[in-house]
Amino acid sequence: LPIATMKAFLSHSSVNKDYVEIVAKELGRQFCVFDTYSFRSGIDFKISIEKGLDETNIFALFTSRDALDSLWVNFEVSEALYRLIQQRIRRVVVLMMDDTISIESLPEWLRRAKICYVKSPKHAAREIRCHIHELLRAHSQPLFI
Repeated sequence: LPIATMKAFLSHSSVNKDYVEIVAKELGRQFCVFDTYSFRSGIDFKISIEKGLDETNIFALFTSRDALDSLWVNFEVSEALYRLIQQRIRRVVVLMMDDTISIESLPEWLRRAKICYVKSPKHAAREIRCHIHELLRAHSQPLFI
């Protein structure tokens, strides 16, 4: 996979937008699909989500009560599962923003993902960046000796 496509899709509730925007800034535009950066106005939101997921290798779900109740987040989760089955998304990470949410409240397939509790946007960005670097290493040319 070319480096240009090594991106994380940042799935979140609009209630958590300020938090996730800090994460997006930490990662940089070239490494994430964040609605403010990636979704063009005038384009159907559903189409923008599908296009954004098609451009990414990592699905990062920012989990909060609002996210779990969000129609759009649930749409993104189901579309991410579809792309995971197709092996177009390579990694899934669940970033638990609220430690009162139990893992059982996640859809069953997400319970098998990498789940971590994040204390700050910088912590969340570090976690996502780690997955990006692991995928980059896995796809780089091995040294021939």
